[in-house]
Amino acid sequence: MEFSKFKDINSQIASQIGTLLMLHECVTLPGFGSLIGNYMPARMHPVTHLIQSPCRQLVFNRSLKTDDGLLTHAIAGALHLSFSEGRELISNYVETLIANLAAGERIQWPGIGTFAEDIEHKLNFKPSYDTNFLPEAFGLSPIQVQLIQRQPVIERRGSLSSVPRDVVPSERRKPLLLRR
Repeated sequence: MEFSKFKDINSQIASQIGTLLMLHECVTLPGFGSLIGNYMPARMHPVTHLIQSPCRQLVFNRSLKTDDGLLTHAIAGALHLSFSEGRELISNYVETLIANLAAGERIQWPGIGTFAEDIEHKLNFKPSYDTNFLPEAFGLSPIQVQLIQRQPVIERRGSLSSVPRDVVPSERRKPLLLRR
């Protein structure tokens, strides 16, 4: 596959994967692997005091390669292709993707992350934190909070003898008796 065509297909596939990750927890690129969105609760950075909204943290699993049809169907629909033509397009893309990674290139999927092989030819995925794939957190942005500076409380101990006598109740209440 020539470079300009690969670049176009790469951006289209990345766009479709990003859209599918908003709706599904796992999206598989057949023959390559799967992106999985794991729920991560809201958290606060202990030093900067920046509160991050809950999100889906993306991880890549190279073992999940079987075509479930989700991405193939989305690509075929977006490019007005038949399902088999979509499968063929993805298959050619994956072959070129693997060859480019083996040649030492870094492949970036905008808004999703970057793939690269290390010295030992192991595939590494570095997720992008620009996009939150958790629909429930749509529109939430990080909040900067100020640390509360607490002042020590000074205890004042007074004597009970200084309380005026008329403030202290002198009558005791009589308990209510219940009759049968």
